[in-house]
Amino acid sequence: MKRHKALEPFSRDHYGGLVVARHLKEKPGPESIAELMQVWIEEMEDHFREEELTLGPLAPPDMTARLYRDHEDIRALVATAAAHRLSESDTVKLGHRIHDHIRWEERELFPMLENDERIDEIEPAADAMELRRQDSGLYPRRAELVQRRKQSNN
Repeated sequence: MKRHKALEPFSRDHYGGLVVARHLKEKPGPESIAELMQVWIEEMEDHFREEELTLGPLAPPDMTARLYRDHEDIRALVATAAAHRLSESDTVKLGHRIHDHIRWEERELFPMLENDERIDEIEPAADAMELRRQDSGLYPRRAELVQRRKQSNN
């Protein structure tokens, strides 16, 4: 799906979240929790913060409230997972929670934001976020996509 340039980095991050969510749902065990923790530390935690700082102020109050509420719920579950206190069924629920949150953002929040006249204002923050991610090693193709984006902007 074609996204406004300011939202492309957020959508790229969502790919990693969806992969982790699928693994949590399909293989709920120590390996998927370890993968979650790596992705959380290297990407998702910062992603949540950036969404709250850059997207939250553009969204209507009800969507901003849901964004924050979803993030808090997921943060709490990740903290429980980090402490090795998630049951197998709770691990599956966490996978569903991450998946459903990302789908809500992609299907409802982002389309609404693309129609906001202020969307261009967040592009510098989105670009900075993307640059922080390009060398993470989680998704090697990201650096190629970032480079392609830079070339298309010139």
